Amino acid sequence: MTTVIIDEKTKAGKTLIEYLRHSKHAVIVENENIPNETTLKAMDEVEEGKVTTYKSTKELMASLKGKAGV
Repeated sequence: MTTVIIDEKTKAGKTLIEYLRHSKHAVIVENENIPNETTLKAMDEVEEGKVTTYKSTKELMASLKGKAGV
């Protein structure tokens, strides 16, 4: 078995994938990078505006040190 990576964003890539789909000698395996549950939850929180912002790096570091007990 051989793995071939095809850039499906190009016209040539799309044409090649379509050709391979009709071939009885090839199997197309879609590479779907599906985020895990934790990442999906974090993405939802960002979209809902549940984020913490800081005015400066100094403020961010102070907050992180406080949470770490340093």
